[in-house]
Amino acid sequence: MAILKTDVLQNHYQFCVEKAAELGYINLIIQGGLICEEGIETFDVDGNLQFRFSPPSIRVTTEHWEFSAEMHLLEKSIPAARGAFVWVEQVSDYLCLATAGAPIKMQPFRDMLTESNQLPINHPKEIWYDEVKVGRVMSRAMLNRANTFMHHAQHKIGRDKIKSYQRALWWFRHGANIEIESPLLAYTCFFNSLEILLQNEKSNSSRIKPKGNKKTKTQFTHIFGQDIGKVLFQVCYGELGGESLVAIRNDIDHGKIVELGEGMLRVLKNIATLKALIVDLALYLIDSHESMGGWLSIRVLEDGAEGLVILSLEEANQLGLKKSGSLPMQ
Repeated sequence: MAILKTDVLQNHYQFCVEKAAELGYINLIIQGGLICEEGIETFDVDGNLQFRFSPPSIRVTTEHWEFSAEMHLLEKSIPAARGAFVWVEQVSDYLCLATAGAPIKMQPFRDMLTESNQLPINHPKEIWYDEVKVGRVMSRAMLNRANTFMHHAQHKIGRDKIKSYQRALWWFRHGANIEIESPLLAYTCFFNSLEILLQNEKSNSSRIKPKGNKKTKTQFTHIFGQDIGKVLFQVCYGELGGESLVAIRNDIDHGKIVELGEGMLRVLKNIATLKALIVDLALYLIDSHESMGGWLSIRVLEDGAEGLVILSLEEANQLGLKKSGSLPMQ
């Protein structure tokens, strides 16, 4: 078992910061559910190069791909490099939101690290149940969507709430990255994200710590409308014979659901609903709609439907292409 020592973490971080300041850019390996098929560059309002994404994408596991990228600094300096690494994290979070939960992990200078500043390798466990094998093609539209979400969040969410909003997105992306290897931990991450977003929705005019979430029906009906709001409240916090989202989270926390037990099926059955609910809440907070008439996450996926890569005809039929991301309301 690899134990991450403090000095290893410090060496890793210091090497990455110094290397970025020396080169003027952060060399990245992007791993997860994105596929890069052609070179893409993005620029800021002054015409400075920000990101360069480079194919080819290499498949490293059944569900994950990786490709290279560069994030360019405004200047070659240590402070600029430190700030850039924080921004890389935020870009990753908003890319995950823009793809409705695709796993995304950016690894800086992976191929340049020496043994003294490498982090221990985690060996994922083998999973025995069937998964959907989908990757999303990196496109300029996807990057623009992520950038728009980031811009809206900074301007539409109050200063007292923006940090907790960022924490919610981090939990969401963290869950997406470990969903295949550890569905139970991923479910807990997703529920953390949901609870933080619900706190964000509550009034906090005094700009103090967000008030506790009372799990009221009012929140859901205000966001999703009267009819859908009532259904979603029941799905999330209602009495559904132990199948509500919060009941499953509590059973995980109390050890009633374990990885090799039959309770795992409850997690796998409901985790997609939980993810879609998080995406819709996160989007609502930056792009409010009086009457959404459905799930915003559906439109996020359908907007980039050309970016879905289906690996077999059978899987395409199972997914139903046009219904990707949609959830039947009962």
